[in-house]
Amino acid sequence: MADMMNNTVLQNLIQAPKPSQQEDPALVPALSGVREIDRPIEERLRHGTSFHAEVLSRLNARQRLAEKNISQRWDDWKRVDEHTSLYIDLARNVRFGDKGTHQTKKEMPWERAIVVPMSYAILQTYLTQLLAIFTKRDPMLEISGTGPEDMRAAKIMQAVIGYDQRQTNFLVQLYTLLQDAVKYGLGSFYDCWTDKYGWKFTKREANPFQDFLGVPQVERTWDLLKQHNSVEAVDPRLLWVDPRVSISNGQKAEFAGHRMFCAYLDILEGAQKNGGPYFNVEYVSKLGAGGLSRRDTTVARSLKHLQMTGSMDDKDKGFHCKDSMCIRLIPRDWKLGEGERPEIWQFAWVDKTVIIRAHQSEYQHQELPYAGAESNVDTHVIFNPGIIENLDGLQRFMNWFYNSHVSNVMRHLNNSMLYSPTLVEELDILNPTAAGHYRLSALGEKLLQEGRITMDAVIHQLQKVDVTGGMLNEVNLLYDWGMRMTGASDAMQAQVTKDKRTLGEVNQANLGGSARMGFYAQLIDSMAISQMTTRWIANRQQFTDQEQFFRISGEFAREMATTGDSRYNNGFMMVKPDDLAGNFDYVPRSGPTPPDPADSIQAWQMVSEILAKSPMLLQMPDAQGRVPDVQELFKEMARGPLGIRNIDSFYRPLVPPQAAQVQVKPDEEVMREKERGNVIPMRGAA
Repeated sequence: MADMMNNTVLQNLIQAPKPSQQEDPALVPALSGVREIDRPIEERLRHGTSFHAEVLSRLNARQRLAEKNISQRWDDWKRVDEHTSLYIDLARNVRFGDKGTHQTKKEMPWERAIVVPMSYAILQTYLTQLLAIFTKRDPMLEISGTGPEDMRAAKIMQAVIGYDQRQTNFLVQLYTLLQDAVKYGLGSFYDCWTDKYGWKFTKREANPFQDFLGVPQVERTWDLLKQHNSVEAVDPRLLWVDPRVSISNGQKAEFAGHRMFCAYLDILEGAQKNGGPYFNVEYVSKLGAGGLSRRDTTVARSLKHLQMTGSMDDKDKGFHCKDSMCIRLIPRDWKLGEGERPEIWQFAWVDKTVIIRAHQSEYQHQELPYAGAESNVDTHVIFNPGIIENLDGLQRFMNWFYNSHVSNVMRHLNNSMLYSPTLVEELDILNPTAAGHYRLSALGEKLLQEGRITMDAVIHQLQKVDVTGGMLNEVNLLYDWGMRMTGASDAMQAQVTKDKRTLGEVNQANLGGSARMGFYAQLIDSMAISQMTTRWIANRQQFTDQEQFFRISGEFAREMATTGDSRYNNGFMMVKPDDLAGNFDYVPRSGPTPPDPADSIQAWQMVSEILAKSPMLLQMPDAQGRVPDVQELFKEMARGPLGIRNIDSFYRPLVPPQAAQVQVKPDEEVMREKERGNVIPMRGAA
């Protein structure tokens, strides 16, 4: 049998065509008859193989290219953090206009320094205004349809997207994005679909035999707990973007990725045996606590994100540096497949050493799952400065001015004396008491008693002139410049101006500042929020494969209750995949998005005025023989622009049932009442 197998193998080798020098070795059939390229990717990328080293080199090359460019911004961002955290580095040397530094001269040549809180105040003003714009809708991300056939599906998608917002804590992620965009000029989102696996607990029915054997009543199994869209605001310092493409054109980039610090147990939880995408996990554990990242001092030490070194005990697996990246590539060029057209692949590797994820992107939207937002947009520049970063020069100059004044005041608080050591006890002057007593020497007392000298000749306090008093006015002037640059006026900062202003002038300044805030909000929404929401909708249509209850409210809940739909139960609706994955047109809306004309109270007022002036319109049927229903028009106006979702709860029967009964009186009684003048004919009443 063994000889027959050997002969078969030899015959296959003889008949198999010999690979040419131009042929890709990855496409050549192996001895087993299976081509190398057809093997599972986790086997081909086994740690320690030459193919693993080749792909890892390509990944690290792209990460280094991105880090090389983004790291040029770290020093500027560090200064921004100092301004907003009210901290001054007294060891920093003077910085020139070309960003060079003086070799010896200090920027703040004092023992202590005070930060003028201009950057902090303007940052908080911007975040307050922008969050107010984005949170004016409830929920923050609304989904609407374009046609009548899309309305019901849009309401269901709205409930599902609202669930995703709660699961991913969207408000905190949005706040972080806005803060990064305003401070550094760059905020970014990474969105993905999450299948959360974990322990699921189920309680079995009572069984005397199992109870006697001691079988636990609660069983736990490792299973899918929930699935939803997720979004993460990425630290700009750890964002790996293609430096050949501007942030506003991020979808044209070849790659996009980011770095995160995670525990080994998080990686183990995402292993393939636990339902996740990670392989080579056993090699990550061999790196030790902290892995290679504790030697990656460029990021770990300078950015001070996490304490990467040290271990609690021998069971501590430590934290690791995980890079995740999506790359647009041709599979044949990377020896990942036979495809010759561009595809998006998703990779992840740990401590720059072990690849743990590599597969073609499963997202049908065919986009890089990253969205960048800038506060100052220039589509021709890769990195634009942030609003607070633009204040760096003014902020540092204000700090120097104010601290110069404080230093001069502190000198004035110390007495400078001119005295003669022979006329006064020098020890009292060098070591003054709380009372400030100075004793005269014997010679000084004698000369003073004889009137040969005056007290001012014995000891004299030097007079000083404060030449820095005018600097406070300069600080206020620089602060005004900062507010002009950013549009964050005194009124928007809840401050009353010293000069007298009319109410109209104050309102005009507030409207101008709010317009600038709204302008920035629209840019951020267009660059990041809208793109992310569109991908969320696509992910829901693609990956939702389980029936799940979602909370619904308002008129949609009332509609489901009145129609008697079996999927509705006490405020919750069972949503099936077919309810989302249809040929529907969904329109995402957020705070800065202009309102739907149907939600405008002015539009409904015009409709009401037209109907009041032309009542015949209520009697004119359409092509299907229907006439306008005034009550339904009123309800729609109440639910739309007025926001009264439960308008039906305020309706009651027009006439009570007992009052609706008609009683017919005899003719004789009617005639008597007519003679008395109590009743008249209907024609006469008309």
